[in-house]
Order: sequence, then C-alpha cells, then structure tokens
Amino acid sequence: MVALRELHHAKGHDPRDQLRTGQLANYDSRQLIARHRRGLERAGFNKAQMFLIGGLDGEWDAGRESYQLHHHLIAWNVPDDVLKKVIAQWPRDADRVRVRKRAQPITDLPRVIAYLDKAWWPRMHRGSADDGRLFTRKCRLPPEIECEFLTWMHANQSRDLRLWLGVKSYKGTIRRT
Repeated sequence: MVALRELHHAKGHDPRDQLRTGQLANYDSRQLIARHRRGLERAGFNKAQMFLIGGLDGEWDAGRESYQLHHHLIAWNVPDDVLKKVIAQWPRDADRVRVRKRAQPITDLPRVIAYLDKAWWPRMHRGSADDGRLFTRKCRLPPEIECEFLTWMHANQSRDLRLWLGVKSYKGTIRRT
C-alpha cells in the first residue's frame, strides 16, 4: 500500500519532442515512450523500488506552429537525482520550454489522475507583458489543428500514450513489480 504523501506529480518536457504541423499524423508515440523509458533506466530507475505511471500530453504552440509533446506522471519513490540525470541529456531551449521537469507533492489525487488522461491539448499563447513578465494563456485549438490532433488520437490506442515503469497488470489488477 502506498500513502498519498509518498506520491508526487511529475512533468517532463523534452525540447526534442516538438512536431510541426503535418508531422503528427505519422508520429509513433511508442518510440517517444520507449526513449523515455530507456533514459530513466540508464539514469538509475529501479523498478523494484519505485514506479511511474504517466500519460503523454501535448500543447499546440501557436506562435511557433508546433506541438510540444510531454509526460505527466504519478511517481513513487523516484529520487530527484534520477530525474536530473534524465533531463541532463535533453537540450536546453529556454525560449520554448521554460521548465523541463517539475515534481511536486500530490494533494488531490483524483484531479491528477484526470489530468493524466485529458483528451484535448490546449493552444498556448506565450508572450511578454509590458512590464517584461512572461505569460501563457490557454484557449481552444484552431479547427484545422484540432482535426489533425483528433485524427492522430483516433489512430492510437490508449496504451500507446501511457508510460508505466515499475508496475504491471496481473489478471486485471495493477501491481508493483
């Protein structure tokens, strides 16, 4: 049994996971998930002592006309140094991806689980206010981008968009490995 206080909500943005318009239709999400799994394992992720359950997410960046894919994860017992080793391999692109990783305690587990499985990607408007502060606004995707995204989602199984590390299903019951 895992106590809520032992879980964290983690988010990982690898700047390499950017797709331009038209690239999404031919994109295989399983390759991204396999790359992230290998990166975590090389960084010292121990499946017997920790787990991650996550969902692939993305944002449409209207200013750059690109999708930015990333993961939202529920993590248990994953040391911060493992996450630091993983993102050390990722390129820096502070203009486009300001926070490459974030881990924070979970206070509302149902909300985090629902966030892992959300079925739409917002459009992001990024910019600077007159006083120099950065801002981000979310709004609905333009119809042609929404159509491309929904077509891609329809072509994928939900398991193709999941990252499971340190857990397995045994006769329909989720168990830690």
